[in-house]
Amino acid sequence: MRKRLLLGTVILALFVLGGCTHSKTATTNVSKTSNTEQSQSTNSVTEKHSSTTTTTQTTTAASTTESASTNPSKELQSAFPKEKTPTASVEHPQTDLNIAVANETNRFSVLYFDMKQSLVLNDQALNNQQPIAHFEKKSYSSEEEAKEAVNQLNGSDGVATVDLGYGITGYQQGAAGSTYLSWNEGNWSLYVQASDIEGQDPIPTAKKVVAFLEKNYLPAPKTVGQIAIHLNMNDYQANQIIWQDHKLVYTISHSDTIAALKMAVSMGQ
Repeated sequence: MRKRLLLGTVILALFVLGGCTHSKTATTNVSKTSNTEQSQSTNSVTEKHSSTTTTTQTTTAASTTESASTNPSKELQSAFPKEKTPTASVEHPQTDLNIAVANETNRFSVLYFDMKQSLVLNDQALNNQQPIAHFEKKSYSSEEEAKEAVNQLNGSDGVATVDLGYGITGYQQGAAGSTYLSWNEGNWSLYVQASDIEGQDPIPTAKKVVAFLEKNYLPAPKTVGQIAIHLNMNDYQANQIIWQDHKLVYTISHSDTIAALKMAVSMGQ
């Protein structure tokens, strides 16, 4: 990606998931970190998928259905033909990708589940599953409010400099038992958080991300975008990509770093 980043950029009232809110991770100089607190709720997909959950709406529950012909991705596209989602790019090691969606006035949110069986969209059985990925589009009253929601950090914060390849310089610092390695690419700021206690090194992951973005193009944020990678986390919130498009803010999360990046890249194609 480098400095070549482009600058320009389920359901019918069945179930509703809580929205994705954004929480800050404590650092010293890196005062703004990832907006990683996400939530989801409905009568069908419960609060157990997130540490903090906001119930926004309830709907009639759908019956559990398993069928060889069930295709949640096509159901999503059929129900919301005007909504662009990264569904086709969500990597899932198992057989089927199942989906739960919330459609509200100012928020469209999709959770993805990696399973060995295909279920109908927003199936009740998803209550007992953990998502591997999340996509959200949220609208704000102004561009400034949307920009603030991204909560972008300064990718140049840090004492030690690290050569990440392709002419990209990273800045490293320690804070609260973690090491943060941050850098900037175009309107995007990026950082990798590694646990000192677990002996994690952020540099290999940062270099892997830089190399991927050298050949793949993310959507162009209107003003700000941020990528937050937490090596000390292993759930779907571990890797989060969030960017502003005028009054809209898009958020993508995945348990795997490169998989999250691929989802985001697909939104810019």
